Amino acid sequence: MRTRWTACVAAAALTAFLPGCSGEDGGPTGGTSTQTGTGPTTNSTGGGTTTPNQGREVGGVIKVILADAFIQNAAAFDGDPIRAGQAVSTDDTGTVSFGLDQKIEECRLLPASKVVAAPTGVILLRWEAGSAWCYTTAGGSPTRLSGPSGVEFEMSDPLFGVVVEGQDVTLRVVQGIVDIDSPASEALLVGPGQQVTVVGGAVPPGAEDFNTEDLPQAEREIVSEFENAAPRPDFGPPDPGDSAGLQRILVTNGTINVGIDARFAGNPIEQTDTAEWSFVDSYFVLLSEHWGNGSSPTALTPDRATQLLDAGELDVFVTPEPLSGFGSFPLFEDPDGRTWSISFVGTDGRLGDALSDFVVATLQQKDYAIQYQNAFDIEDPPYEPLRPLLGL
Repeated sequence: MRTRWTACVAAAALTAFLPGCSGEDGGPTGGTSTQTGTGPTTNSTGGGTTTPNQGREVGGVIKVILADAFIQNAAAFDGDPIRAGQAVSTDDTGTVSFGLDQKIEECRLLPASKVVAAPTGVILLRWEAGSAWCYTTAGGSPTRLSGPSGVEFEMSDPLFGVVVEGQDVTLRVVQGIVDIDSPASEALLVGPGQQVTVVGGAVPPGAEDFNTEDLPQAEREIVSEFENAAPRPDFGPPDPGDSAGLQRILVTNGTINVGIDARFAGNPIEQTDTAEWSFVDSYFVLLSEHWGNGSSPTALTPDRATQLLDAGELDVFVTPEPLSGFGSFPLFEDPDGRTWSISFVGTDGRLGDALSDFVVATLQQKDYAIQYQNAFDIEDPPYEPLRPLLGL
């Protein structure tokens, strides 16, 4: 399991069938409410059994939408606090919305479902059964969630859902990017419009596409509601401040001058354009539309690009071989497995931050994926090379 950094995440869905929910760690018992299936009532991941009704307050019930919902063994009501280690669950007809003080703005727990709030000092929320959709607050530190078989999710700003059936977990992402990992497998980045099913703790090598239109109507309505409520990435032009590059792009020239490595991308004027050229060109057109400036791409050798960057006549150079002595961060991987980076004057950190923030924003909202698919005629872009940029 590799070291991970975390930045963006868009949304995922967790679906599961609820194991039996009677016992020490919470869930309805007695009365007329019923639960489907059987299963453990102790903490299966993240450090032993939970202690009922003990721990700090970490969130609260927003609304019991359909009866019945429970915190531990007690019926839940609007406004009830949720404490660390407590289970929140629903019976076969229940639906409840809750939020946590840290990062989780709202989760909608569907019928026959169960989660545990802050089961450890590291895990913010653990899924044990059923289905839920959630979205997060913007910014802040990455958040770690978990499911059965040691599966963990790390994310920053997603709209997501998880499905748990027995020891199997399905993650669906609507907005943002989520890092899914387990002790038995390599981590996998799951982007907007993608889903992945982890069977017995084995994370597959790739994700699959999914369409929210294929979800049940009740879940489509939840996703639509959450899309309207979730914070949106900021695509707008940055404050130039003391950045020489941003002053040129946004004020003096009104154009971002982009160099593309002529050794690999060709030059459309000479009718040797490539998919790499198409992606870089269209991507910076997208940036220009949001920043309110123009975009001017030019095929250059690395030596010429270096000269122009130093002279302030070029703003960025996109190449699979980052220029020595310049700042850089990854932008995309081509079909040959080369990671292309954006190189910029290393002393202009404000420009580098503005550009990388824009890339992360487009990753969260699928704008990046659309540009990549159009240029390379490939179903989904490879996200793994962007892991350092995402912080996942």
